Amino acid sequence: MTIDSAMDKVARAAKRNGKAWGCPVGSHADLNRRRAQGAQLLPRGGEFMAIFHTLKAWADEYRTTGENVEPASGDDSPIGLP
Repeated sequence: MTIDSAMDKVARAAKRNGKAWGCPVGSHADLNRRRAQGAQLLPRGGEFMAIFHTLKAWADEYRTTGENVEPASGDDSPIGLP
């Protein structure tokens, strides 16, 4: 049994029993595939990527202020994301 065949089996069982189902999706293609199968509960990614993208967006916003967001001299830890 493959993951895709297992997902098909879950989708059929959920539909037959009137239950919502879903799984985490890692890409737009996965999201579309699972929605086509009838999935309703589809978290996109996890907390790591959510934090990563949020920090990057904040660093980008901060850069628009014209302030330097690069590490201070001698400091190896980055303030913003590249």
